[in-house]
Amino acid sequence: MSVLSETKLLPSRIADAIEVPRVLLSGVRWETYQHLLQDYTERGAVHFAFHRGDLEITTITFAHARVQQLLSLLVSVINEYQTTSHLHLERERIS
Repeated sequence: MSVLSETKLLPSRIADAIEVPRVLLSGVRWETYQHLLQDYTERGAVHFAFHRGDLEITTITFAHARVQQLLSLLVSVINEYQTTSHLHLERERIS
């Protein structure tokens, strides 16, 4: 298993904008990934992504958590608006 730090497995513009600390491990078995998920499910400060033997471990910073909170609030507001009124969006037709 090799370790590459500051490498991105999955691109994320938000993560890039707030410089999320991350570590990439290659040659990781799927079973190892599953065990890590079980062991760290209760902890919200670590995120795991797995793709073809590459495991990306990302720590969730305050800025990341704040962006996540704001996006969640935005989705809730839009959902509430749609259920209480008729949202009608239009755009100019392009011929």
